[in-house]
Amino acid sequence: MFSLFGAPALSVFRLDHALRALQSEDERVTALSCRWLHFVDESRPLAESELGLLAKLLTYGPRTAFHEERGQRVLATSA
Repeated sequence: MFSLFGAPALSVFRLDHALRALQSEDERVTALSCRWLHFVDESRPLAESELGLLAKLLTYGPRTAFHEERGQRVLATSA
C-alpha cells in the first residue's frame, strides 16, 4: 500500500474560516492546509506507466502551490 497527495480538500474561504476558529481556541495556530490523500492498495507492484496513469487520474481540481509543511500533522479519514 502507498499514498499519493491529491488536490486541496477545502477552498481558501473555508480554510480561512477554519483557521480563524482554531486561532480563537489556540493563538499558536498560524496556518492551516488541507489536502486529499489517496491510499492505493495494489495487488502487485505497478509499472512506471501504470503509476503515471494513476497520478494523472488523481490529479484533479484546483492547482495550488504548497509550501513546505511544518508543525503538527493530523490525518482524518472516512470510509
